[in-house]
Amino acid sequence: MDREDRNALVATLVAQHDRKLRRFIGARLRHAVADVPDLMQEVFLRLIRIRHPEAIRTPEAYLYTVAKAVLHQHRARQAAVPQALDIVDVLAELEEGRETGPKRNSMPNSG
Repeated sequence: MDREDRNALVATLVAQHDRKLRRFIGARLRHAVADVPDLMQEVFLRLIRIRHPEAIRTPEAYLYTVAKAVLHQHRARQAAVPQALDIVDVLAELEEGRETGPKRNSMPNSG
């Protein structure tokens, strides 16, 4: 299968499954819905890169398998990114710690 045939296959999958796949990805992202277009693009780019698309027996199932892999990779990348902190909250917490001083052990010394 040449490049034009692969592109035609992907175009057909896009036409048939675009909305359904968007909902599938969006439902699994919850708070990062803005990432849906980028992830959709990644799914279709991976489909275009397939060397032997004629070997795919069920294109729809394969499409969702690729989408799951893209989502998994996206989540792994997101988990590796350090969580952002608001500097105002950090400073307030430090100031709070200064005001209260170090916590002391309330148990009496035995000795």
